[in-house]
Amino acid sequence: MPRSDQPFDPDTIHFGPPGQLGPVAGVRPESLFGYYELERSERFATEQARRFHSEYVGAWYRLLDGYYRSLDVPRVHGQYEPWVTIWKILRLGISAAKGALDATLAGYYVGAFGDIRQMAEYWFGIEHLKLNHASISGYYAAEEGQQQVRLPNMGARIREVLDAFAPGGVAADANRDKFAQFVNKTYKRMSDGHHLDGLALVQTGDPNDPGYFLGAGYHESLAKEAFYHGTKLTAVLGLTAAYHMAPLNAQSSSLAQEIDAAMHDALALA
Repeated sequence: MPRSDQPFDPDTIHFGPPGQLGPVAGVRPESLFGYYELERSERFATEQARRFHSEYVGAWYRLLDGYYRSLDVPRVHGQYEPWVTIWKILRLGISAAKGALDATLAGYYVGAFGDIRQMAEYWFGIEHLKLNHASISGYYAAEEGQQQVRLPNMGARIREVLDAFAPGGVAADANRDKFAQFVNKTYKRMSDGHHLDGLALVQTGDPNDPGYFLGAGYHESLAKEAFYHGTKLTAVLGLTAAYHMAPLNAQSSSLAQEIDAAMHDALALA
């Protein structure tokens, strides 16, 4: 992670104006038209999303901040073991969370739904690994001459976690059961939006509208779906990161409180 000895100063953030599109070496100038139109629609969709959903965007910024700072620790050393593997999964999760926010703002909802669905899979993968430490071998390539260990498919891992936390399960816990059901609902809904079906096709435009969209386009109900589920899963993984990294991060407790507060603010917008 990029690090600096200087304190963070928001006033110094400057991404600069959008660069002018021009011919790239070896690329015919006329081939830029399609890219230009896609870029223009993306920026238009982003402006609309930020204007209409500023509170959701603000909550998601706060969640990403807490998640990032939870993982912002000195390099983790260790062999392939569950604790280190969970740390690696959480690092994948923050990339998915940032990608989901960017795709939601830009109006690429199918992509956003896919990232959010992936975040749910990461959470279930972490919980499954906690319940089955021996499955660690399935996360890494087998050594030469050894047979590759195959993990159960994601559906089976999700089912095992849900059963374990449910009443009568091997790790029955009312709070964790509620959390697992919470994540599973998002997993199912985002699967509906990510796969090729009616929900995914909604972003191509209203069938009663003679126009059509190519590329990005702002769609109110899809944006709300992505903002609601995206903030929710960013919070879930952020809290998981805060608690998991507690041995290396003295701020974990305060970060968990910040993440929890941002999550409640986001859920209140639903």
